[in-house]
Order: sequence, then C-alpha cells, then structure tokens
Amino acid sequence: MITMTPRDRAILSYALALAAMLTTWTVVFHGPVLQRTAFFDSLSAHRIRYKRFQEAVAAHGTTAANDRLDRSRLSEEEQFLQGETDALALAQLEQRLGELIDAHEARVLSITVRSAEENLPLPAITVRVELTTSAQALTGILHGLQYGRPDLFVDNLFIEHAGPDAEAHDALSVRLEITGFRYPEAS
Repeated sequence: MITMTPRDRAILSYALALAAMLTTWTVVFHGPVLQRTAFFDSLSAHRIRYKRFQEAVAAHGTTAANDRLDRSRLSEEEQFLQGETDALALAQLEQRLGELIDAHEARVLSITVRSAEENLPLPAITVRVELTTSAQALTGILHGLQYGRPDLFVDNLFIEHAGPDAEAHDALSVRLEITGFRYPEAS
C-alpha cells in the first residue's frame, strides 16, 4: 500500500482537476472554437471572392458602357453589312462570324444560309450556325456579335451539353441564327 502525504494528495487532486478541466475544454469548447475559426476563414475567403466579383462587374460595366458610347459614334452605314448584292453581304457576314469563332477556338459543325423574309423593310441576310464550344468561348462569341460591327442579331439560340462523346467536360452544342441587314442604298 502506498502512503501519501497531505502535500502529495493536494498535488494529485490539482492534477486530476486540471486533467478534468482540459478534458472538458477539449470536449465542450475546442470543437466549436475550431468550427468558428473555420467559418471566419471561409467568410474571409467569400469576402475576397465577392470583392473580385464586384471589380469584374465594374470593369465589364465600364467596357459595355464604352462599347455603347463607341457604337453611338458610328455612322449609319457602318452598322449594316456592305455589299451591292446579297452574296457580297453574306460573304461579309461569314467573314465576321469566322473571325469571332476562330478567336474563341470554337468548332463549326455547319453554316446554312436561310432564305430572306419578304416583309422586312431592309434586305436581311440570315445564317444558321451549329458549333461546339465551351461556355466561356460562347460568351466571348455572343459578346463579339452584340458589340461588334456591323450590327448582327442572334435569334433562336439553343444550347445543350455536347454529350458524353465530347472532348471536354464543358463542351456545349450550340445552334443559333444570326441576322445582319444589308445597307439599304446598296440594294
């Protein structure tokens, strides 16, 4: 049998009390403190991401406003497809479309010329385009169509995932119709 002095008993009591407090701290407080710390770290990351998003939106808004301002300075003639015939205007439309698609590394599946609608006040040139591209590239192509010259209009836009055979995970199959108007004096 071990005999303990009152001093040894006091030290042992303090040690057991300290061990009990540490165990209580670990069980009761440590987990929530770690969770709270992780939450605040996550919140800081979200704030940084949100600030970058706001900066990107502000930059895009400035770019879009500048594009609209530049567009207002265009002469009326620059807003139309140029060409004395529909074939020449179609060639200009296909050239502009080709530049946009090549710049964004999309893959054209087909381009089909649609017949012109009869009841329009201006001669319209419309093509139906099928292509495979990524979402980011499609955004660039649509932005180029909207803010580029001459004015081109997108109708009947269909977007779907390219399917399991696609080379990239973000590949999209896109069908759209693009219309440009031939300058009226050229008709």
